[in-house]
Amino acid sequence: NVPEQDADTTDTLPLEQDALSSGEEELMLEETGNEEALLGSAANSFKIEGTVLKEYTGTGGIVTIPGTVTEIGDYAFQNCTGIQSVVIPSSVKKIGYRAFDGCTGMRTLTLNSGLVTISNYAFEDCIAISSVTIPNTVVEMGNNAFDSCTALRQVTIGSKVKTIGSYCFSNTAITGITV
Repeated sequence: NVPEQDADTTDTLPLEQDALSSGEEELMLEETGNEEALLGSAANSFKIEGTVLKEYTGTGGIVTIPGTVTEIGDYAFQNCTGIQSVVIPSSVKKIGYRAFDGCTGMRTLTLNSGLVTISNYAFEDCIAISSVTIPNTVVEMGNNAFDSCTALRQVTIGSKVKTIGSYCFSNTAITGITV
């Protein structure tokens, strides 16, 4: 349980040390009257409105989306070339239009159960991703969702997917798809 706080308070919580962390970074949570939150460290800096992650303002590296986020907004990470790895938690139900388009440095993408919709062009031009597993909870994959992911070779698609949009895996190096 987290104690209730005034809307104008700011808490600073230490981050767990990882391979890219110097141990000196801090995670900041700022609550404002208009329901916006800024979460920050060198890799994990976000502008969040309500439960929608609207914008990534970090420097790249390993990015973990906070568990309070239910939607990743349109263009939220577009052209963030310094991102190497993204973990999307089970709280996220939708990944928006072009949310990760052009994240050319992203090698690892972890999509967890709970995700329902991957919108059009969500991961277009993520040229370093070599494999992806679409969780069983995903129902819709939009047009061009993984278009031009030129290193993408292996895809596992969950059993509940009903719609795979046009050109979803166009311009990839896919050698195998498992359903």
